[in-house]
Amino acid sequence: MLLNSSILGKTVDAPKTYDRAVLFPIPRSQQRSSFIYPIEFKGADIWYAYEISWLNTKGKPQVALGRFIFDANSENIVESKSLKLYLNSFNNFYADNIQTIQNIVKKDLSDTSKSDVDVELLDINQECQFFRYDGICLDNLDVDINYEKEVDISYLKSHDVFVKEKIYTDLFKSNCLVTHQADWASVFIEYEGQKIDHEGLLKYLISYRNRSSFHEHCIENIYADLVTIFKPTTLSVYGKYTRRGGIDITPYRTNHIMQLPSFARTTRQ
Repeated sequence: MLLNSSILGKTVDAPKTYDRAVLFPIPRSQQRSSFIYPIEFKGADIWYAYEISWLNTKGKPQVALGRFIFDANSENIVESKSLKLYLNSFNNFYADNIQTIQNIVKKDLSDTSKSDVDVELLDINQECQFFRYDGICLDNLDVDINYEKEVDISYLKSHDVFVKEKIYTDLFKSNCLVTHQADWASVFIEYEGQKIDHEGLLKYLISYRNRSSFHEHCIENIYADLVTIFKPTTLSVYGKYTRRGGIDITPYRTNHIMQLPSFARTTRQ
């Protein structure tokens, strides 16, 4: 397995100088080969990195927050621990301005993912906007659930009525594919089509609780199950994951006009 050669879950020394070689690509095709039917979508993976620093030409430390937007159909994703190490390799790197760092990161991430990556370094003193969502929260539903199946699609039911809905849960949890550490997220689903049973959907999403998979793969699996079972006219699924290692990720998948989700953070991000 390709992941066996990655640094994820292993003790490694942090680079002492700038080193793009630590970036570790993972082909998206590995996960997508498990889909029963070919699934097409548009979307993006939006990464925020909160621990970026370098030195100006006088040796004074500079800091920034990074936003990286990967095309959902890029050939590769970038393993998150390798990205953390890569960003920390700039800690003793001298640059005359922030644009220099931004250009280097853009080239390195684009080369690794084999797609054009939108990279923006942001001022850490900008006002933080918290995410507000006008959808239906599923979390007050009183549901019983067992965890015999890792992910249980049998919970997914529909009602014979056509609706347009925005629904979400803050109860989502999965685990890292390699380290099995907990990954927490709020998951948002917007669709137009046959009404999805809310209790069944919540139970289905909760059943990911012991699933070991990367953030992007979890959201793609949810999207694939919903689009295959319910065949909605429109569907968008995205997850705002809490940060680990100074990085948070929001994978977004849709079958209609792509409109990136809000860049604002949830209270847990």
